[in-house]
Amino acid sequence: MIFVTAINRRYMPGAVALWNSFKHYHKDGRDQFVCVAFGDASLGDELAATGMEVRLNPDVYDDEQVFPAPGVWQRDVIDKDALRALYFRCVLPELFPEEKRVVWVDADSNFIDGCGELEHFDMQGKVVAAPLTAKRPKIYLEMGKPQKWKNIITGTMLFDVQQYIERGFADQMMILMDDYPERFDDSSCNCAINYILEGERNVKELPRAYCYNAKRKSNPIGAKILHWSICEPWDCADKPQEIQNQIEKYWEPFA
Repeated sequence: MIFVTAINRRYMPGAVALWNSFKHYHKDGRDQFVCVAFGDASLGDELAATGMEVRLNPDVYDDEQVFPAPGVWQRDVIDKDALRALYFRCVLPELFPEEKRVVWVDADSNFIDGCGELEHFDMQGKVVAAPLTAKRPKIYLEMGKPQKWKNIITGTMLFDVQQYIERGFADQMMILMDDYPERFDDSSCNCAINYILEGERNVKELPRAYCYNAKRKSNPIGAKILHWSICEPWDCADKPQEIQNQIEKYWEPFA
C-alpha cells in the first residue's frame, strides 16, 4: 500500500512529522510513503535527506504554473498554497497509475497507529473510500446544484486507481472548477471532489478513525490518523490550551 501527501515549504514541518509517525507505525516495510513536493525545487533535496521518497511535480511551481482550471487559478482571493495542495487530491491516481490503491493523507495530520489494513478494506465496488459527514458547504446552494448526499471529508482518501482513471474523474473535476471560477475559494477542489464523486454514490464510507479531528477535547481512543484541521499545528501558540496539549502529546514526538 502506498501513502501519499503533497506539500510546499509551508507544509514541510507537517510532512516531516507525518513521515516520522508513518515509519513508527509501519515498521514491517510493506507500506510505502511518498511526498510530492511543489513550489520550490530545492525542497526536494531537503525532504529526501529525511529518508522519505520524494517526487517533484514540475507542473505546480510558483506563479508560473499552468493550472488545469485557469479561471480558478487566476483569482486573487484564493489561498493558492492551499489550492495547490488540494489539487493533488483530484489527480492523485493519475500520478501513480501503476498502483492498485493509493491513500492520500493531509500534511497537517499524523499517524497514531498503523493503517496497512486499508490494502484490504472492502470498498464494495466504490471508486473512493473516505470519511463522510452530513455537513454541506453553502457553495453548493450558490451553484444552484442542491446536494442530496453526504459530504466527503478529504483529509484521508483511499483511491481505486484504475477505476478512478478509467472514469475520468480528474478531468471532470477540473472542468467543474473552471466552469464556476467566480464562486470558488480555496475549498474549490473539495467542492469539485464532492460534486463529481457524488458522496455515497461513488464513495464507501471510511471510519472516522482514519481522519480523527484532533481539535476535539476528548482523547482520540481508537484513532489511527489525527487530522489537525489547522494548517500549521507546529505553530500553536494562539490555539486553546487543550489543542496545544493534544499537539504536544501526539504531534511533537514526531516533529
